[in-house]
Amino acid sequence: MDQVNQFKTGLEFQYHNLDYEDFQIVIDAANDFKPVIPQKGAFNFNSYSSNPFQFAYYIQDKIELDYLVINVGLRFDYFEPDGEYLKDPNRINLLEGQPPFPDSLLNKAESKYQLSPRIGLSYPITDRGAIHISYGHFFQIPPFENLYRNPNFRIPLTGDFPSNVGNTIGNADLEPQQTIMYEIGLQQGLTDELGLTLTGYYKDIRNLLSTEIYIKNEFRKFSKLVNKDYGAVKGFTISLEKRFGNGFGATLDYTYQVAKGNASDPNDAFDKAQANPPIETNKQLVPLNWDRTHSLNFTFTGGIPGDYIASMVGRLGSGLPYTPSLQNQRTGLENSDNRPGIFNVDFYITKYFDLGGNKLSVFLKVYNLFDTANELDVFGDTGRAGYTLELTRNQEPPRGVNTLQEFFTRPDFYSAPRQMILGATFTF
Repeated sequence: MDQVNQFKTGLEFQYHNLDYEDFQIVIDAANDFKPVIPQKGAFNFNSYSSNPFQFAYYIQDKIELDYLVINVGLRFDYFEPDGEYLKDPNRINLLEGQPPFPDSLLNKAESKYQLSPRIGLSYPITDRGAIHISYGHFFQIPPFENLYRNPNFRIPLTGDFPSNVGNTIGNADLEPQQTIMYEIGLQQGLTDELGLTLTGYYKDIRNLLSTEIYIKNEFRKFSKLVNKDYGAVKGFTISLEKRFGNGFGATLDYTYQVAKGNASDPNDAFDKAQANPPIETNKQLVPLNWDRTHSLNFTFTGGIPGDYIASMVGRLGSGLPYTPSLQNQRTGLENSDNRPGIFNVDFYITKYFDLGGNKLSVFLKVYNLFDTANELDVFGDTGRAGYTLELTRNQEPPRGVNTLQEFFTRPDFYSAPRQMILGATFTF
């Protein structure tokens, strides 16, 4: 615009075409036990079509003054869910337990929109350092699997219902997740090639998903997804960067973070209601499932540009939380213990060749260089992925061909083993 103001603007539009079907194959004596696919519209055949769309527009002004740089902007988000939801599941009775429901029980989901202001300030304190401050609102629509879950509202009013129906119904009228983020930091150049960044942040997260519990015939419980949970994240990051020069470059950053909320899983309230006796939902903050307290990341790059380049990317982190349990019964507070820490290093190297004006590059990528078996999931009674106390109980072998030891062997609890990819690229 002029020597002080630089404007940016942009828009985005996404149109979705959702077609969903699931059914349960019927096998019974009435048809000589031959598998039969039920008719569309039957209780055990879900079908759904929807065309949700979303739109976003932003405008931003970068103001550069002699002593201050200001980024100020405004973003508008709009979402049209194009779906229906049950207004009050408590009003469902036996006669209305299967769709189509009367119009009095259904409402069209309303469109959702938000104006999100954002501002960032950068104030130089030396010729090599600056303080930065930012504040912003953010808008995130719920995953479609939650908006349109069990889309025909197959409510299990009796004890006999298909396994594919599930015990939770979606809610096309869910509010988007709202996050307010605050950040303050310092950027300081230590030398011509070495820089330090220190950043502290805080996030307030609202409208996280939870479930409301309903009890109908024969004390059958089911749930509906609603916006109720909340969370807060705070932490700081220290980062060192060595720019590529003299044949090598490197980065090192450490993050300390605390992420707490009143629930991590949208199904948490429903799962607790299934316990005998039911478990009260949290009245205090607990660690969220993705609360990794300590994270250390590093990269190293070396080589001669145009000849060869090699790099390593490493990550070291404390374990994520889990809830201690024994024989599917909780023995500790939610997310009161932690899994083992993780360590992973990836390695990449590329060699370049000049073949008569054409370029040939040969590369090798090695994921999980040291073949580390990180325990990403664990048994609730031991906190480890390799063994469980269930093996010490006097119990019958599982049905099928597996032994008890094989039944409790869980390779999916571990990170992927070492993987090597060798390839080449030829450019004319």
